[in-house]
Amino acid sequence: MPTLDIAPPSVKPTPARAGSVLGLQERSRAAGRRPKRRNARFRLPASDLELFTRNIATQVEAGVPLLRALEVQADEHGAASAVVAGELVVALRGGVGFSEALDEFPRVFSPIYRRLVASAEVSGSLPAVLGELADFLAWREAVKSLVRKASIYPATVIVACLLLIGFILGYVFPRFAPLFQKLGNDLPVATAFLLSTGQIVARFWVELLVGAAGTVALGVLSLRSPAGARLVRIALARVPAIGPTMWSIDLARFARNLSVTSHAGVDVVHGLELTKDAVGDRRLMRGLVRAHERILGGESLTTSLAGTRLFEPMVLNMIAVGEEAGRVPEVLERLAAHYDRKAKEAVARMLALMEPAVTVILGLVVGGLAVTILGTLYKAMAVAGR
Repeated sequence: MPTLDIAPPSVKPTPARAGSVLGLQERSRAAGRRPKRRNARFRLPASDLELFTRNIATQVEAGVPLLRALEVQADEHGAASAVVAGELVVALRGGVGFSEALDEFPRVFSPIYRRLVASAEVSGSLPAVLGELADFLAWREAVKSLVRKASIYPATVIVACLLLIGFILGYVFPRFAPLFQKLGNDLPVATAFLLSTGQIVARFWVELLVGAAGTVALGVLSLRSPAGARLVRIALARVPAIGPTMWSIDLARFARNLSVTSHAGVDVVHGLELTKDAVGDRRLMRGLVRAHERILGGESLTTSLAGTRLFEPMVLNMIAVGEEAGRVPEVLERLAAHYDRKAKEAVARMLALMEPAVTVILGLVVGGLAVTILGTLYKAMAVAGR
């Protein structure tokens, strides 16, 4: 197994170059000034975090000391992860452990990431765990990409539908206003309403666009807050096709997180404690909290999960066999793959249902507007021909 020493006694840490991120940090400390640290609020793109983790894992597995691997990462000019690596190097040189140094970046390294690294430091399996974490981060991004793929089509169609309706109301309807006015009091209520709405759209279209953009921005900001995200999840969970898909994705997250923690040597008690915070569904989260409490009370993982009534018998049977054979990590890995397939199938089904549904809704809306216009035109021409 490759050495995990921070720096061998016979090797002096390589000094940082003058122009590197690390060099700037050390010179600032030497001058008695505390450099600007963005650790508490610093964020790192998920793709950069995966690449950072995989690079460190590859170097450490090849026998490169951890400190040297971080120094190499810190000297990569232009890389967002260089700032993180530089701060970690300074912390490690100050005698702080790797997992403790990761705590300086709570928005970069999640609790499960830091806990797995801490467990790996104790067990001496840091290269393997970092490799598992890199794969886990890649999987998590694949899930996010799956969700984005499922939402792009309906979002695009809805925006196109709104723009088309705005064009019809703001441009087409006003062109027929002189003809419609010949009907006087005989103008249908629906046509009168649409004609008034069209006049408002034609007059205040700039203000309406700005208001729509502000509403979208406010919605995005609300989604970033825990309360707003929770309300949206509760609402979407009640929508046919969308709710079951979200449930399948959350089960995949549960299985993948528990599999990763189990492979890293984290016991089931702490694994469930970390996993419950990784799922978004409130029902599943409450079920995992109950399972965690029952395991603390001395029950097995199978019995605890069965008590939640959230898992199918096949899943419980597989976990029971794994517990009896002492192969829980392998079973959890298979369950993770199983739920991955189910999540992808659920997304495919949702897209297959959503595409015709959105098309039908768009056709009904546009068709309704067309029928209203043509019906009113026919009535106006009949009145004009008398």
